[in-house]
Amino acid sequence: RTMRQFDCILVTHDEERRRALELDPRARVETLPFILMDCEQFEPAPHIPRDPTMIFVGFLPHTPNEEGLRWFLENVYPRVKNEEPAARLVVVGAGASTAMLGLMHDCGVEYHGFVEDLRAEYARSRVYIAPIMTGGGIRTKILEAMAAGVPVVSSTFAPLGIGITPGAHLLAADDPGEHAQCVLRLLRDDAAWWRIRRRARRFVEENYS
Repeated sequence: RTMRQFDCILVTHDEERRRALELDPRARVETLPFILMDCEQFEPAPHIPRDPTMIFVGFLPHTPNEEGLRWFLENVYPRVKNEEPAARLVVVGAGASTAMLGLMHDCGVEYHGFVEDLRAEYARSRVYIAPIMTGGGIRTKILEAMAAGVPVVSSTFAPLGIGITPGAHLLAADDPGEHAQCVLRLLRDDAAWWRIRRRARRFVEENYS
């Protein structure tokens, strides 16, 4: 009933359009991608990073970013470190609170704060983490990481609205143990890493470039 009150409903991907039309086949639903990625700027590095480095990018005063990072540090990161002691996490983003700075310090996280150009950070990173559980809009940093050739591990919530397929374009899990195993897989399995990277980069080129 709500959908029928509007002259037109705009969604960001054909998959969202399909889901909307399943609710009401008579609604006028159009796809309008409003995020564009400069795929030439974020050209992937030619070689796979050898160091087991993860990266989180986000403006930390934004509550979903801080909550997601805290969840990862408290529930997932210890599991990853237990199985892969050499693994490390780099956090990029301005505005970390005193409490978050303390938690990152206790976990041995490298906090880089605000970074003007992320390309070098992406080139050194093997896995991009997006453990975002709440919030609105679209997580554009996921698309940016995919464009830059960094495979993503996310919550099931984080990629909603982008139109990607978990398992094909990224790995997604909400259970801490499963989330950690997704990260460990991409840290260890070169074939899986290349497969996810190729599919993700192609998806961005075809849909958001």
